[in-house]
Amino acid sequence: MDGVTFGVPALFEARRLGYRELIRVGDFRLAYANGVIGATRSFLDRQPDRAERALRALAQAVSRFETDREFASQVLGKYSQVDDREVLDASVEYYRPLFALDPYPDREAMQAVLDVEEHPAARTTRPEDVADARFAERLRSSGFLDQLPR
Repeated sequence: MDGVTFGVPALFEARRLGYRELIRVGDFRLAYANGVIGATRSFLDRQPDRAERALRALAQAVSRFETDREFASQVLGKYSQVDDREVLDASVEYYRPLFALDPYPDREAMQAVLDVEEHPAARTTRPEDVADARFAERLRSSGFLDQLPR
């Protein structure tokens, strides 16, 4: 095989086996909505407190991931089923700059997804049509995000 793509933490295992990186897509800092959280508008209207609590929990998790490397490595190891400490620590360092503490929807990243979507309706859909930023705005304006450790 001339080339292969690896995710994290497999990337670090591959390095140890002698594979060399040709391109690190993450270095391009391309805007793309990956790993988004979604809910129907009717659910959000019926249970706004659940949406707000979920975003608070997400922000707290990102804060903990950024500030508690030991815990982050343990969690990553549990869910990736990797027990190599060096690989786990490298994975945490890889992911840390990719997570955003502020869960506000990124318009540019959402547009990038719409641009590559094959469904014809995506051609006329705008990020504002599918995003609901009211809960992220509440987190911002409440000062909650500012109180989290960084």
